[in-house]
Amino acid sequence: MKEDQLVENDFIASWIHEIKTPLTAMKLIMATRQSDPDIRRMETEWLRIHLLVDRQLYMTRLPALESDYVLEQVSVQRLATEEVRELAPWCMEKPGSQY
Repeated sequence: MKEDQLVENDFIASWIHEIKTPLTAMKLIMATRQSDPDIRRMETEWLRIHLLVDRQLYMTRLPALESDYVLEQVSVQRLATEEVRELAPWCMEKPGSQY
C-alpha cells in the first residue's frame, strides 16, 4: 500500500513539473505585453493556476518533506518583496480592490 502511494506521488510530482514548463512559457509571453489590459487579466488567471499547481506539488511531497529541507540564511525582506511582487497583479484584480 505504501509503495503504491509512493508511485502515485512520484507520478503526480512528475506531472506537476511537466505542467510548469508551459506555465513558464506563458509567463514569458505575457511579460512581453505588460501594457495590454487583457494580458494583465490573463496574468491574474495564470497566477491562480500557478499557485494551485505549487500547492499540489507541496501536498504531494509532504510525506517526504523532511528529506527536502535545506537550511540557509535568507533575508525576510527579500522574500516578502518577491512574494508581494508576484502576487500584486492578482491582488489588484480582486473585487473590491482599492488600487
